[in-house]
Amino acid sequence: MSQSDQSCPISVDDSFGPWAGNSCRGGFDFTLLFEESILSIPLSCLFLLLLPSRTLHLVKSDIKILSTPLPLLKLAAAVTLLCLNTALVGLWASTPSSTITHTRASVPAAVLTFVVSLGFCLLSWLEHARSIRPSFILNIYLFLSLLLDTARARTLYMLGPYRTIPALFVSTMVIRAVMMVLESVEKRHILLPAHKDRSKDATSGTFNRSVFFWLTSLFIYGYRNILGLHDLYPMDKKLKSERLYKSLEEAWQRVPDKTVAGALFNTWLGACSGPVMSAAIPKLCSIGFTYAQPFLITEAIALASTPKAQRYDNIGYGLIGAYIIVYTGIAISTGQYEWRIYRAASMMRGGIVPCIYNKTLRLDSSAVSSADALTLISTDIDTIVQGIVQLHETWGGLVEIGVAVYLIYRQLGAACAMPVAFSIVVMIGTIFLAIPTGTRQAAWIQASQERVTATSKTLGNMKWLKISGLSDVAFSIIRELRVREMEISRKFRLLLGVSILFSICTPIWGPILTFFTFAGIAAGGSTTLTISKAFTSLSLLVLLNKPLANIIIALPTIAGAMASFQRIQDYLNAKEREDKRLAGDPRETRALPTQKSERSTSEAPILDSWPRGDEHELNELRNHSTCTLNEDVIASVQGSFAWSDDSEPVIDITEWNIRRRTFTLVLGPVGCGKSTLLKSLLGELSSFRGTIRTKYSGVAYSEQTPWLPNRTVRDVIVGHADFDDSWYQKVIKACALEHDMLSWPKGDETTVGTKGISMSGGQKQRLVRRLYLVETQITANVHKVNCEGGVCAEGVCDIRRRFQRP
Repeated sequence: MSQSDQSCPISVDDSFGPWAGNSCRGGFDFTLLFEESILSIPLSCLFLLLLPSRTLHLVKSDIKILSTPLPLLKLAAAVTLLCLNTALVGLWASTPSSTITHTRASVPAAVLTFVVSLGFCLLSWLEHARSIRPSFILNIYLFLSLLLDTARARTLYMLGPYRTIPALFVSTMVIRAVMMVLESVEKRHILLPAHKDRSKDATSGTFNRSVFFWLTSLFIYGYRNILGLHDLYPMDKKLKSERLYKSLEEAWQRVPDKTVAGALFNTWLGACSGPVMSAAIPKLCSIGFTYAQPFLITEAIALASTPKAQRYDNIGYGLIGAYIIVYTGIAISTGQYEWRIYRAASMMRGGIVPCIYNKTLRLDSSAVSSADALTLISTDIDTIVQGIVQLHETWGGLVEIGVAVYLIYRQLGAACAMPVAFSIVVMIGTIFLAIPTGTRQAAWIQASQERVTATSKTLGNMKWLKISGLSDVAFSIIRELRVREMEISRKFRLLLGVSILFSICTPIWGPILTFFTFAGIAAGGSTTLTISKAFTSLSLLVLLNKPLANIIIALPTIAGAMASFQRIQDYLNAKEREDKRLAGDPRETRALPTQKSERSTSEAPILDSWPRGDEHELNELRNHSTCTLNEDVIASVQGSFAWSDDSEPVIDITEWNIRRRTFTLVLGPVGCGKSTLLKSLLGELSSFRGTIRTKYSGVAYSEQTPWLPNRTVRDVIVGHADFDDSWYQKVIKACALEHDMLSWPKGDETTVGTKGISMSGGQKQRLVRRLYLVETQITANVHKVNCEGGVCAEGVCDIRRRFQRP
């Protein structure tokens, strides 16, 4: 085909098109005006809109990169591009409008490209020095401009004998390709020492992150070796729980009414709106690429049905390129969407779990069970994760349904009403199922929580249950709770089964009913069902089924997630421990009556009912920030104490003073109130009538139930403190651990195991009684006494909570 046969009149290229027509450039090209106004100008405008905010952000940031020649190479390439674009502006501005290479949009497109080149020089320099990763904006602009300008360069070369503008334009494309390579060079090896610990994905470039190539080295190492925690990349700072918890807690504290339904969900969504919404763009891209497939099928069938003598090979090559772009786009956009939405779910877990844990430490120990929090951070959090994963499927599904119905209408006409009606029926049924499904799921989780609580308590007290012969009774109760849980879950599973039935029926009956309707309509008219129309319509119906199934699954899942959010919100709003102790002022020396410690040692409670006490004296004392105690008294207790307001008092004390520099033992039979008394001194007991006056800022406490982290013996003893060998040896000797360490296979490197399962009862109690971190007095619950070297090695240290003065 000659060059003259490929050229077009200026009136054609100066029209919007977008197709230039059969008579222009072999019938396989866009008009020049379309390429300039759609493929060039919008991309330049978008870059210029993002340029000011990104530049301002980088100017406020500090320098993160060592000095290297790379920024000079980038700047040289950017200046070269600027010069070439300047020459193009001059050529297009000086070319008469009647010239074949000139349209109404040629000069505006060239001027915008020139302005972009100016901003490119500034942004490239700032991005290199003040960002730890290659620039996303620069790389995306360069990649898209090269991809879109390929069609424009082809058109310019086919316009005729005008070679200067096409040659300069192709030169700018070559420089942009070089710049894209330079801008894609990662900077991890030239980061300043303060930024060397950043995660690998945080320093990876745009194309690296798009295809997850940054994980390749980890996969190769895992293929050849056994992966351990130390082999994984450092965690991204944005995913660390400390940061997530702080931002969520601050947002939660600003909520005026925390009892409103959905308050916690709205707070979390506001605090993590960026990560959640970042998945919307890849979702839209995935929808666009997905619904490009029917058009490709139509064109492929049309090409295949064209006689061989009439086929134009460029159309086939164009289809090959289109298929590559569409399916590569589907892969990249789907991967980015899944990565970002699961990242948002992980950020939810990292923010809400610490809130639950922190709330657990501030709740009244008599009114809360550790299994409640365990269920929230396991079952409920997993339910919320599933809901977040489905969050974008609701609006995305509606968009997909609308696009699919419109495309089906183009193929089948009025027959598209059948899939629309079918979709409406399915969606209405799903909406009606969503709310009861969420309610039934919440009831199931509550029943599961009760079973887990009972199981946890049974396993924690197995020794005493076996001694008392009640182990069979306890296991029978657990079995009954399991049966009850399954009965409650049956309603949820029934509703879930109906939802699944909807999702199964949709892809089966949707196409059948649609084509049946079309056949009925076509029987009375001239419409026929061609091969191209049948395959295209069937592909659209298949695509329509996916969003319908996603919505059917998403709505009940999101409803369950909202119910779990509400359960966590109720837990966070639960009444906290109220410390009713009165702080003694150590500067006061006014004496209180000094009496000997008096308390009951009988197994039955002292009082049959609550005494009224001296309410006037109690209120008067509470109106002051401090109370008075003798210099030699650090705590004074008087009154009646119980674990809850509606229970009988466990212990009654007329007055008991704890003196300084004395070793005080609290002795008595089981159930007489020793633990109750010590919990009251710690401020853990809010249900009492009387006064508790203290004159200490902190106290160490050991509970009867051992609690040990799953770490080595040395880690348990040293904790977060610095290792001091001499003090370490003294602690081991004082806590009678020398012989135990000799018997353990790895000595102090032996792993304790979950709840100290690898230790005996005595070893666990001696181990948690370690004094490495102790600097003040220790209040111990005397259950077993083993004193050596003047140090009492008894009890078990509850390191889960620090008690401070009120």
